[in-house]
Amino acid sequence: MIQLSVSNYDLLQAKVDAELTRYTEELMSHGPQEVVDNAYELVIKSELAVRLESTFLSKQQIRALLDQENPLAYIYERWENDHAAIGDLLCDTIYTAGNDAHRERLTKNKQRRKEEAR
Repeated sequence: MIQLSVSNYDLLQAKVDAELTRYTEELMSHGPQEVVDNAYELVIKSELAVRLESTFLSKQQIRALLDQENPLAYIYERWENDHAAIGDLLCDTIYTAGNDAHRERLTKNKQRRKEEAR
């Protein structure tokens, strides 16, 4: 008989995924307004659950998160304290989009003038 070993990381991912599923189902059971009211938290928790796969965690960190009753909620609480940084990222995105749109506009105007000059 082959015995498959499940890593603590796999256990943590499964625990986080199950927690996200429970959270989502609970929101849905309260109706659409509850989903709308908690959409931000749902999106961030979903993203955190996905990002767990690509985040390097030490064995100690994984074990410590596994010890948490609700590791996703634990992680989200830390996000809430640090989420002001997202404001800067959003502003950077808007600024970059403004630059890109300006360059596209200049290019279109330049092309239009070339076509009109023919």
